[in-house]
Amino acid sequence: MLTHPSKPRPKSSTFGSSIKSRGYIVESGFRFGFNGKEKQVEFGGEIFDLGEREYISLLGKMMRIDPKFREYSWQSPYAYYANSPIGKIDYYGKGDNDDEFKEVNNTDGSKTTTKLSNLGGDKVNFTHIEGGKFNGQTKVESKALSNAVYMKSSNNLKGYTQREKGTDWSLIYEEFLNGTGPEKSLITNLGMLAQIMKSPQFKDATNAYMQAGAPNKMSYNASFGITGALEAGKNMTAQMIGKANYSFYNVGDYLVITIMDSKSVMSYSLNPLLKICPESLVNKDRNNLDTIPESTTYQTYLFILPIRKQ
Repeated sequence: MLTHPSKPRPKSSTFGSSIKSRGYIVESGFRFGFNGKEKQVEFGGEIFDLGEREYISLLGKMMRIDPKFREYSWQSPYAYYANSPIGKIDYYGKGDNDDEFKEVNNTDGSKTTTKLSNLGGDKVNFTHIEGGKFNGQTKVESKALSNAVYMKSSNNLKGYTQREKGTDWSLIYEEFLNGTGPEKSLITNLGMLAQIMKSPQFKDATNAYMQAGAPNKMSYNASFGITGALEAGKNMTAQMIGKANYSFYNVGDYLVITIMDSKSVMSYSLNPLLKICPESLVNKDRNNLDTIPESTTYQTYLFILPIRKQ
């Protein structure tokens, strides 16, 4: 309560009388609070309307589940902004966990909305772009050198669930069989990445990249087949991935590599007839909603490797 010294403090207050003459009285009945949102008092606590959802101050939780909860399976769907109600502001109650949105004015008068991700830690910035010249692309940028390369599409990173340490090929396979887990997984744990780096596919792709002169950006489809399967031996991670697309992004001090893979009925089946059928007739679409056994899942494996200077 702040009261001008020249005016006596009123004995009672009601909403609508917060400013009287030049008294500048801020009343206890002020109807806005947490995150500047309108509040109401129910069940012995304050409830704030954030638009998409309502926040209950007494519990420190939301009243309804996060509409994007499938992207953040490691936390409660009722959590407020990654369980950080003090340090972060969720303006619309949507539960976004990426760092921030930024609006950029382009030279042609248009505006671009970018979303900066902390996926690359202190090494690389990943910025998803909407609008303008690079619409739908991801900017991959060295934090130290500011060298940047653009991924043609954000589709293999944006909206993917980053998997926890301990995720392995058997879990990914089990989720495919049962239709459980996230439909789109981002694999960054060192265990699986180390297995991939020992595989003949990884050697094939990186050798091709070096022979091309280590360009700023390159895409390559690594071979596999029967020979690759035999060479992979007991490397079950490599066998599970099989043939996949490798993309290389050189930002000067780091080489970013993504491997895009999917698990589907067609990719696992040994039936030669299924291999020649249209994918739409064979594979199952989960639609991000239902648990459907053997529905297609998508995996992106992300490497951020230091480049050693000669």
